[in-house]
Amino acid sequence: MNPVTLAPPAHDRALASKNLSLPDSRDISSAQVFNSNKFHEVKEPINHADKSIVKTENKNSSSADLSFSQRLNKLLPFIDKYANYSTIFANVVNFFLQTLDLNDSTRNKITNTVDFITNLSFIPYGLDGMWKGIKKRNPFQTFGFFMETISVWFSNLKTKYLTRGLATGTDQIWVATDYKLAGKYKDGNMLNWQNGFVDVPKASWQLLKEIFKDPIGTLITTKSKGHHAILSTLGDIVATLGFAITGNESFFGPLRDISGVLFDFELLLRDKLMQKFSGVFFILESAFDFLARIMGSNSMRIAVNSLSHASGRLALSLYKNSDPN
Repeated sequence: MNPVTLAPPAHDRALASKNLSLPDSRDISSAQVFNSNKFHEVKEPINHADKSIVKTENKNSSSADLSFSQRLNKLLPFIDKYANYSTIFANVVNFFLQTLDLNDSTRNKITNTVDFITNLSFIPYGLDGMWKGIKKRNPFQTFGFFMETISVWFSNLKTKYLTRGLATGTDQIWVATDYKLAGKYKDGNMLNWQNGFVDVPKASWQLLKEIFKDPIGTLITTKSKGHHAILSTLGDIVATLGFAITGNESFFGPLRDISGVLFDFELLLRDKLMQKFSGVFFILESAFDFLARIMGSNSMRIAVNSLSHASGRLALSLYKNSDPN
């Protein structure tokens, strides 16, 4: 006996054939099979608290990524700026105090205090310059600014400018060679430390050869191309080393002042107005240092030397504002 198969009503069969027509099984991909389950998925409710936690974690992660490098980029210039201002103020005040009729003990205490404040200001200044040198992979800039933090402690207000010549001459090599290397390295950023050790001396030597070949054309000019700065570098380094070896301030002191003016003149030729202003105050730094040596009394020499330091620190502030990199 055959089983009886009950067929659905006609209208149900028509509806099924219309809405549930299935393709041949050979045409059904696995993706289509799984896709058919989407109508039966139970979506989990969105937990907004979890989203906020993720956002907070991302924010904390980006704060942590404000990393050591970015924090130093903000912190060092900030400290350096206010250390500079303090030094300018202390030296200007010292200028006026040194002109008063003070006893030697009081005068020495004031001088030593101002000298200490001035020395302290070179720590953030040197560290900021070192950090920028490290980022640019420039060994001469890095070493020069390292020397800035050290050399001032072997000086006093009368000899500080002369003693800093080795450090200043080394760290300003990057300014002297900036024009030569601009086409090769953007903003002076070396690809690696080897580039710094090789290309910076090569650019320096090229500048010197151009000076020897055409001294009038390279030095009597209205364009800044690094020639004055590289001569200043040599003079600064020779002046400091000569003074350290011989103790002869009467010769090496003026050499340092003249070398300083060469670099300052280079800044006057720059396009940026702030760098031109910084060049003016750098020239005053050298001029006051030279003038201090011909002062009759010790107190007046210290007074004029304080004007030299104040001018130099103001010049550095102006220059850094013009070129924060």
